[in-house]
Amino acid sequence: MYFNSNLCISFGKRLKLILNFLFFQVPGKPYPIETKSNSVKICWDKPRANVDYFQVRYKPKNEKTKWKLIETIDDGNNTTITKLMTETEYTFQVRGVFGDLEGPYGTVNDDIVTLRSPTADILKSCQCKIKETSPQYLYHLPVRENRRARNEKARTKQLVLG
Repeated sequence: MYFNSNLCISFGKRLKLILNFLFFQVPGKPYPIETKSNSVKICWDKPRANVDYFQVRYKPKNEKTKWKLIETIDDGNNTTITKLMTETEYTFQVRGVFGDLEGPYGTVNDDIVTLRSPTADILKSCQCKIKETSPQYLYHLPVRENRRARNEKARTKQLVLG
């Protein structure tokens, strides 16, 4: 029987890398660094194993929607997730990727809720006009002029919305 020692060594190194990665690669639980109305910057503890980058999956908590996935550009342990819904609780999980190996996802985060949008307060003072020909809503903002800020020479004025 023919035995290739080079193949055994490369397989042994690969197996060692795989076992090392699978044993030490689970990132820590994500926690928020900065929360806004439509985005969250999260951070997590790095695993002991080397990773090329991380994958973060997220979805609104307690909803039966599909997970959305983003990838970090390097092995940094934070990222910002954008285009989130306002006043919504989200679930985040992180996993490490090394070469073509994807590790298991780490622990789910504690409560992370996006903030209330500043425009929500403006909408309270608006008059909603429904177009009869369209299902879209049209909002009319109350507007008043700040006469003390008027500049006749520059032909400017200040309008206050809401």
